[in-house]
Parts: sequence; structure tokens; C-alpha cells
Amino acid sequence: MYLNNNKKIEQELNIDIRTAPFYLKNNENFVIYSIKNDITNFKYATHNLRNNKKFVYSILEFSVLIYPYISFDLKSDIYIIEKVLTVKGSFLRYVPDNLKDNKNIVFLALNNEPYALEYASENLKNDEDIVKFSIKKKGLSLLYVSKNLKNDKEIVILAVKNNSNAFLYVPSNLKKDIEIQLIVKKFFKTIRNIFQTYDIYFTYN
Repeated sequence: MYLNNNKKIEQELNIDIRTAPFYLKNNENFVIYSIKNDITNFKYATHNLRNNKKFVYSILEFSVLIYPYISFDLKSDIYIIEKVLTVKGSFLRYVPDNLKDNKNIVFLALNNEPYALEYASENLKNDEDIVKFSIKKKGLSLLYVSKNLKNDKEIVILAVKNNSNAFLYVPSNLKKDIEIQLIVKKFFKTIRNIFQTYDIYFTYN
């Protein structure tokens, strides 16, 4: 134990980690106590602790929310990435850029949070497998699809079938496509106020 008497323990645990001396910021027990009050306090721990694999692993067991604050090296640790993205797909945003081009990692993120497509590499935003996986779960993720695949009619149909509001992100040339318009009208035919939102695009009567 880093403290040797009850009075000192009480005094030091009440210290704000932001202004705490180095020896406390480098103390596992003190840091754990601090992040139980506010997980973002982990960013004030020393680099030594934020880069300590065993220590980070132990904290991840009760909260993956420390991921944005761990060292860059550990952010590249595949075990850590998989553990985090399985629970918090949107944390793909904090994964090192080179790994945002890893299909397996991006699939893992999208399985938990389809909108994490926003943080995938430009290359994977143009990957049919990745894009279809995302829009089949959340049609509105069409927003983050590459310009090239937004012009793919099959992709657009998958998106608007899942969520007709994805029509908002359809390129103007495909908004005039009769088949796509029919799909959107089918969803909105009984909701006049929403239907009218898109009326200026419809050519089919």
C-alpha cells in the first residue's frame, strides 16, 4: 500500500489528480481511486502508468472508457482494441490511423456501432463489404460512404430500405431514380409532413 496510515490515506485520496504531485500520479491505487470518480482523470496519470500494459488491462476489465487516454503504443495493442470496440464501437475514432484501414478492426467497430464508419479510413469507406455491413444495420451511415459508392444504386437502395431518411444523403442524380423514389414513398405514404420534405425530388406520381 502506498500510504502507511489512515489519516494520510484520507488526506491524499482527497487530492485532485490534476494538481497532485508526480508520485501520486504515478501510483496505481491513487489513480484507480481518481478514475472511479471521473474516468477522464486517467489522462492525468503519468505516461508510465498509461503505458503499463498490465495496469491498463486491469482497468479495462471494469471500463473501456479509458481508451482515449492510454498511451499511443497501447492504443495499437490488438487485444485492447478488440476489447474496447466490442463494447464501444465509436471509439474507432481513437484508434491509430494505420489500424483504421484494418478490415477486421473496422468490422468489429461497426458491429457495435454502424455509425463508426465515419472514423474508418477513406479506403474502407470505399469498400463494398464494409459499407454494406454498415448501411444494412443503419441506413443513415450512408452519410459517411465514399462519393464513389454513394453513386452505386445497389448501395443506395440498401440504405433507403433500412432507413428512408437516408434519402437525404443520396446524390442528386439518384434522387431522380424511379425505383429509389418508390422505396422512399412506400415508407412515407401515410406520413404526409415527412413525405412533403422530399416532394421536390420526386418525379414519380
